[in-house]
Amino acid sequence: MTGARIALCSGIVLLQMAWRLATPPFAGPDEWAHEVRAAAVGLGLTEHRVTTYGPADGFSPPQLRYLLQTTRAFDLPWYLAPSNTCFAFQPRLSGACLEQHTSPTPTATGTVRAATVVGAYPPAGYLVPGLAIRLAADPQMALLLARVAHAASCATLLCLAAVLALGASTRQAAGVAMALTPMVAFVASVLAPSGLEIAAAVAVSVALMRLATDERPNRLAWWVAGIAGILLAIVRPLGPLFLAADCCVTATVAGATRLRAISKQGTALLAVFATAVALNLGWRWSHPIEVAIGAFSWEGLGTAFAQLRGLLREEFGVFQYLDTPMQPIAYWVLAIAHLAWLTLAVVRASARGTIVLVGAVLAVVSITVLLDVVLVQPTDFPMQGRYLLPLWVMLPILAAATPVRHASLQTNPIWVACSLCASSAHLLGWYANARRSAVGTSGPWHFIPVAQWAPMTGWWPLLMCIVVGAALVPIGLWLRPSED
Repeated sequence: MTGARIALCSGIVLLQMAWRLATPPFAGPDEWAHEVRAAAVGLGLTEHRVTTYGPADGFSPPQLRYLLQTTRAFDLPWYLAPSNTCFAFQPRLSGACLEQHTSPTPTATGTVRAATVVGAYPPAGYLVPGLAIRLAADPQMALLLARVAHAASCATLLCLAAVLALGASTRQAAGVAMALTPMVAFVASVLAPSGLEIAAAVAVSVALMRLATDERPNRLAWWVAGIAGILLAIVRPLGPLFLAADCCVTATVAGATRLRAISKQGTALLAVFATAVALNLGWRWSHPIEVAIGAFSWEGLGTAFAQLRGLLREEFGVFQYLDTPMQPIAYWVLAIAHLAWLTLAVVRASARGTIVLVGAVLAVVSITVLLDVVLVQPTDFPMQGRYLLPLWVMLPILAAATPVRHASLQTNPIWVACSLCASSAHLLGWYANARRSAVGTSGPWHFIPVAQWAPMTGWWPLLMCIVVGAALVPIGLWLRPSED
């Protein structure tokens, strides 16, 4: 079992390292804004409301109305203010333009007022990266330190989920591997609270499934459920909704008898969750973001359903400023692997397990559509797949924990084969992201010899890193002693 844990956790860490180093500074979605917010949290800076929002070109009135509510300005030390995001929304450009770095001009106080569109978001997700930024002397070093701190937090949660799942069965550990899509690895490797939220969602889902299905869950499951649940509830505005969905699914899987058996500890855990949710709601009350709740319309519903295919692509992987897709074969591999995973779970589950799993799939799709119609469409911004990843990662984990009709149906090679297909997609996703970084999306696919930008390690070591990381995940599953 020790070898399986080491292999699986090493694979997760190597995948994250390869993704992080292959992505140039400020190449994550709104990463410049997240760095400003993290620096402000880490330095304890006072926020300033923004009453005008720069040039309004390209923004509709609903978009401007939303941005004016979320944007805050902070007086950063002049050497920390990001000043070059040259290839954001410019997919044909490589990361080479970042070398043309120009420092902002400091004011008489040695500060620069920097605005961030995520200024009203909860500060919890920025605390650890913000403390790391205190050690930086320039914007790129600040982002590097923040990324490392953020990635370490995400990797810890994902490794805890993997260890917990390995303690249950190969099938549940493979569920974690299925949940770890290229998009999850990418978002967890750049500076974005979404990454921490998604990693927390994976960890709390695994921990709650252990509590629901184990006769005697170990203490680690309770601790992971508590810590990950707190993070899921406080990091992002929709966290309480995702945590509530996890708790509802867990209660359905556990059943009345099991819930009575863990009622004492479960009540304490729910109290912890309620406290975290109250903190999130308290922040929302002090920093309100008024969104005109959209009225139900068939047109809006049709638009939401029409976007589901694109959202599913983003759940699997569309990188950087959502302008770097994978090759079509990668989406087919991931779609077939996940469809086979869910189908096997439904076919082999007990009657009650089938109802729970099918109901969960329908609920996730319904919540996705409802949030798009009610909350996102009124802002006139598009729905993004990463917003819903904390909800979608629950499905493969639930499928892995759903009780089967007979123990003989838990066939290890099937679960390992599905996870092997999912892990192989990391190679394709990483390569597409690396090509965008090195030569832009119009550059050659054989980009390493002609790279215009390269990470500090060079491309060949990173290529080996992603290959080894993608291989170690299924190897870790294979090394687990068969007890099914």
